[in-house]
Amino acid sequence: MKHVSIVGILVFTCLLGVAAASDGDRLDVFFENFEADDGGLIGTLDWEWGDYAWTGTLCDSANYPPPAAFSGNRMWGTVLNDCYVNRGNNTGYNTCVNGNTADDSILTFTVDLTGYTDGTLTFYEWFDVFLTWDWVEVYVNGTVVFQHCGTSFSQPTAWVLQTIDLTPYAGGPVTVAFHLMTSTVINHAGWYLDDIRISTTGSAPTATPTPDVTPTPTETPTLAPTDTPAVTPTATPPLPVPAAGSGGIALILLVIGGWILLAGRR
Repeated sequence: MKHVSIVGILVFTCLLGVAAASDGDRLDVFFENFEADDGGLIGTLDWEWGDYAWTGTLCDSANYPPPAAFSGNRMWGTVLNDCYVNRGNNTGYNTCVNGNTADDSILTFTVDLTGYTDGTLTFYEWFDVFLTWDWVEVYVNGTVVFQHCGTSFSQPTAWVLQTIDLTPYAGGPVTVAFHLMTSTVINHAGWYLDDIRISTTGSAPTATPTPDVTPTPTETPTLAPTDTPAVTPTATPPLPVPAAGSGGIALILLVIGGWILLAGRR
């Protein structure tokens, strides 16, 4: 019996390893469960991020809000803790044509898929929107890739995983935008999003190294020798010789006289 249990454990472990390897085949380029912050997403009008604590004070009809966020306690929603606003920007009943995207409640973010050849967007949604008067769309780089429109309302009972292929947009920046359009009557809990992920089967692109630039040595200019001018010696004038005039003769006579005087004393 112990042998069977050990074998069973080994088989179960191997299956877990296969599942983990399968998950490891995909690389997450973007993932947010919105617990730490809003994930860098930008919301307009009804879109709000934060802690989920349903109140429902603005609802004018039956509504079916989520019991909790899909993971943790924070997520994005329209409005997060109440029913969305009746804005009258739905472009009529059951048209599925967005006549003016500028007046929608929009949640958007951009991910760079440069260097990748494929991509997949997944997100968990709780969808309590009053179809077919109110409806939603997902845009990628300005093109509609997903809609909730044209069908009758169905009460939500669980979070649903949605998947959108981004391969046609791989190779560059990808901007994802979630749009909500509403009529002027009957509002429900809204559209809630959690655990948004963009993944790819490729590996992360390798950055091209920038070659080191070797500085060109600067030559030190050689100074030409400067000729030092020759110094011309200054001639020292000869000592003056007494001229053979009266002064010179007087001196001679004085010397002779002094000599005679000394000789006579001896």
